[in-house]
Amino acid sequence: MKKIILGWFLNLVITVVGFFVSTVVLGFMLGIVWAISGNEWTMSDEELAALPIFGVFCFVSVFACNLFGYWFTVRKVIER
Repeated sequence: MKKIILGWFLNLVITVVGFFVSTVVLGFMLGIVWAISGNEWTMSDEELAALPIFGVFCFVSVFACNLFGYWFTVRKVIER
């Protein structure tokens, strides 16, 4: 039971941290593009949130981080 609770918690931590890191990387990439363009292509928060591709990115990022967390948890914690 202790391994299952530890695995669940580790999966949660990996998912949250992975999503945070992936969105920070996306933010850096967008910031670099905006800086190179001379801030002519900047978007407000509402415009960015309205982009369907941003929603798809967030969904795929959470899904991938969750699958990686599950794989890592099963492989490294529960199987031992």
